[in-house]
Amino acid sequence: MPELQSFIAELESRAAALEKSVALAQWQASLSGDPADEARAADLSAQYNLCFSNPQEYAYLRACPQPADHDLARQRTLLINDFAGCQLSSDVTREITGREMEIEGIFAAFRGTLGGNAVSDNDIREVLRTSLDTDKRKDAWSASQQVGEQVAPKLLELVRLRNREARRLGYANYYAMRLELQEVDQKWLFDLLGDLERRTDPLFATYRTQLHARLSKKFGVPVAEIGPWHYVEPFFQAAPVGDSLNLDPYFQNRNLVDILNSYYDQIGFDLRPMLANADLYEKPGKNQHAFCTSIGRGTGDVRVLCNLRPNADWMCTLMHEYGHAVYDDSINRSMPFFLRTAAHIMTTEAIAEMMGRLVYEEAWLTRYAGLSKDEAARLSGEMLAHQRAQLLVFTRWVLVMSWFERAMYENPDQDLNSLWWTFKERFQGVSRPAGRVGPDYAAKIHFSIAPVYYHNYLLGEITATQLMRAINRDLGSTGGIISSPALGKWLTDRVFATGARYHWNDLIERATGEALNVEYFVNDLKARENGKI
Repeated sequence: MPELQSFIAELESRAAALEKSVALAQWQASLSGDPADEARAADLSAQYNLCFSNPQEYAYLRACPQPADHDLARQRTLLINDFAGCQLSSDVTREITGREMEIEGIFAAFRGTLGGNAVSDNDIREVLRTSLDTDKRKDAWSASQQVGEQVAPKLLELVRLRNREARRLGYANYYAMRLELQEVDQKWLFDLLGDLERRTDPLFATYRTQLHARLSKKFGVPVAEIGPWHYVEPFFQAAPVGDSLNLDPYFQNRNLVDILNSYYDQIGFDLRPMLANADLYEKPGKNQHAFCTSIGRGTGDVRVLCNLRPNADWMCTLMHEYGHAVYDDSINRSMPFFLRTAAHIMTTEAIAEMMGRLVYEEAWLTRYAGLSKDEAARLSGEMLAHQRAQLLVFTRWVLVMSWFERAMYENPDQDLNSLWWTFKERFQGVSRPAGRVGPDYAAKIHFSIAPVYYHNYLLGEITATQLMRAINRDLGSTGGIISSPALGKWLTDRVFATGARYHWNDLIERATGEALNVEYFVNDLKARENGKI
């Protein structure tokens, strides 16, 4: 076996070009929804995973003494995790990636049926955002869940296949394997989630009581008859805005990309080169969601896919995705190839979530969205309440996703339909509609194509709160994240540039002065409740 440095260089020579080809193929498949494009992306993805599948190379990495050089040691750790997750035969690797791409294709092409017409996700959400007709809302919500019927059998086959291979590699199941390879301890994670459940129970109970009273009045139905279709989002993962807090008019006649550029210009990031390669508007067959991807590490080709409409939700999403983009684009390109990526899923989510929050900040709206100071001040109390509600609702939604996904991998043969609603009732207070028997869990795309991922969104929110505290401490609370020209450099120096050089908790400590601390997130929720932020 060659020395470790030479081994890594040779591995890079095999992986780098192929990684870029995979990203390009996946991008094309997301745009077209063409089964041929999806098949090509799946094949290339399988080929890339095979770069890390050689058992002799995996054995070499594990047996190799830990180097004294920090960057070399970190690469070895990350590569051991990459190899551990790819110790599959070429046939199994191709089967898994093929199944994942097939399901992604179903989501991309699927259009729910509403009133006899095929409708997009945006159309469904528009009904849930605006209609006062409960029957129409119920039909729209049902349409949002229809894709689950097509996906569920394929998802469960994939879950069993993932589990079979994870157990063959010595893990309890696929969920346990993926957490370990993400450098997240399962006990630590569920202790944290359990703590958040207990500490947000009273806050959420109060919020839900107030929300249901408001919805009852708005829709003219008894509180006991409030259903999942009375929320603004099919899964109740987002909080409805207050009846008098409608920011959509401020974006309806504005170019969202112009607003985006105004903000990122101010804090020191030029997005225009990345925007040139973006695909931001709806098209037939195109993936209906939003994501950011790098076409190779350190190439400067970072792309965002959206399906923009001129409203506040899509403004939040656009800000979010370009939080990911500036992170990817700002990693030092002289870093070793295998360190030229985000420190962790949660750290890139933290930046994206921090940016998405700004759309409901009074100072951001006056500076970038054209609200008068008087108008923004009039809305400030409601925006504060909405931000708190959003964080609270999202926390409870992540509890649903995390507990359900762990249970699904522990036993995919149990009654998952009922389990899904059991967790929704426990964590969100959303009761299963009478007579509902469909596999609604399968309508959530992440279980299929981004498995064992969702907890990172909440860890990202916790990290975002801690980062914002440090930013305001260092750059000043009056400007800070809203308008400080120094923010881009602060983020680049403290978070982005070093890529994956440090373990995620070490990076958070280096950026903020201490390891991840959930107290800031909980205290932020309590402070918002008391109107002190």
